[in-house]
Amino acid sequence: MISGNSVAILASVFPAAKLGRAMGIIVGCVYLGLSLGPVLSGFMVTHLGWRWIFYLGVLVELGCLFLTVLKLKGEWAEARGERFDFVGTFLYIISLFCLIYGALNQKEGGIYLALMASGALGCLIFLAFERRCSSPILDVGLVIRNRVFAFSNLATLINYAASSGIAFFFSLYLQVVRGHSPQGAGWILIIQPVFQSVLSPLFGRLADRVSPAGLATAGMALCALSLGLASQIHAVTPMYVIMGMLALMGVGFGLFSSPNTTAVMGSVPPKSYGVASSFLATMRTVGMLCSMTIVTLVFKHFMGDHPVSAETRSSFLASMHLCMMIFCFLCVAGVFCSMVRVNPVSWDEAS
Repeated sequence: MISGNSVAILASVFPAAKLGRAMGIIVGCVYLGLSLGPVLSGFMVTHLGWRWIFYLGVLVELGCLFLTVLKLKGEWAEARGERFDFVGTFLYIISLFCLIYGALNQKEGGIYLALMASGALGCLIFLAFERRCSSPILDVGLVIRNRVFAFSNLATLINYAASSGIAFFFSLYLQVVRGHSPQGAGWILIIQPVFQSVLSPLFGRLADRVSPAGLATAGMALCALSLGLASQIHAVTPMYVIMGMLALMGVGFGLFSSPNTTAVMGSVPPKSYGVASSFLATMRTVGMLCSMTIVTLVFKHFMGDHPVSAETRSSFLASMHLCMMIFCFLCVAGVFCSMVRVNPVSWDEAS
């Protein structure tokens, strides 16, 4: 609910000329949270125990709820009166679950292959149903007609599919392969999101002045470069190289995220802000699911049922190298998807 509506609310209250600045701020805040997460988690795991991650989470969420109730006033519903698409929602949830769960267990064969096939078929049925629905949860027509919207969201899916496994791998690499404590690993992992949180607002403001698609394409290219470098690290790679790699990833993902979000929200009319925001959030979530699905399948191939430990270090590094290379190729594909977009104009200019 938060990720599906926050961008829509922000886009509704900012003028089109400052949309990039607004998107940069919200993306920067997201990455600021990611910056604080590894450090706080590492401290709590080291000194208080892992349960404190969840204890603190309750307090943080209560604080967010208090601020929302106290400060978030007004109403931004631009499509009031339209019916909610319960049938499409049900088809989407069931199809995606079957597809992902079947893919994660496809080596078992039998029912899991059937689940994967059913999920893929269900996704096609879902798209066909949405095409004919009067108030669709996914406006397929918007995707078909609006090239900027379609390719910006496809680039988002690819970007998150390529980036979501990075923290997972580097956290294990730093602790198991390099022997750092959870807190020490957290201090190193913070480098990437710090660069993202600091630079995202700047890149967002820049997107108000130059082509957001061009900036996002450059960011995706930097992501591909950094992931290609990450596929070559080994057990004794100097730490300054690891830190530089994480910094380059932070610059790349920061350069991509704010301008790309600006391109998505600037390509639709205000009535479609909710659809655009939720579609963007869906692409992020599906991208993360795809990333962890890739990680799981590669892990099963190299690690089998063995845990990540000093004894399985070589198998873990082989898994990490292959996944980083796959993520690099995804970002290369994302560069071409991003380049397909012409210089995007705002909805007001298009009108």
